[in-house]
Amino acid sequence: KDSGSTLYDCAKIMTQHCLEKIVNSYNGDVAIDEEIIAAVETVEAISEVDSIDATVVDVTTNNARVIIHDLAELLEKQDELSLLNFVKANYSDLRYNILFLTTNDTKGKTTMTYSDDYMDLIFPPGTENNIAFVIDMENREIYINARGMAIESLSDIEIGKALDLGYDRITKQDYHGTMKVMSEYCLDRL
Repeated sequence: KDSGSTLYDCAKIMTQHCLEKIVNSYNGDVAIDEEIIAAVETVEAISEVDSIDATVVDVTTNNARVIIHDLAELLEKQDELSLLNFVKANYSDLRYNILFLTTNDTKGKTTMTYSDDYMDLIFPPGTENNIAFVIDMENREIYINARGMAIESLSDIEIGKALDLGYDRITKQDYHGTMKVMSEYCLDRL
């Protein structure tokens, strides 16, 4: 790698480590809310250096990772914080990696293929228990991609019900609500 890329990788890892510590010590304090938002903005600034037009939040809980890649820029900072706090407060004991993904460019792929490829890039090889909640603005579709034990735990009917809940929200352009109801319905069943 060139020195710029190495610097980017180091800065990103350091910022994410700081963000993890802040989130792990979260106790509802407004000052900490502001610290988390500042850390998210730092990760965004680092992402811009690498020509990634996205909000990237990567928080490791005790057992898994929660990642938000808002490539379509549909979520506000408070929405991202809300999703992180929601998962951390209610599902930190789950051993699943969780990806919240929005996009407006699937590179000519279907939503399913795009989310499969994206998960392959985000989660390291050998990581099997992953679930992604996707809002695809290009194909006008919401999608849930489950792998490993997640796909064994969720029936097609349950995924369909979660998508129905999401459609109720997305038709009102409530992107945060879409992600929250889909994830809540699915994560409650894992």
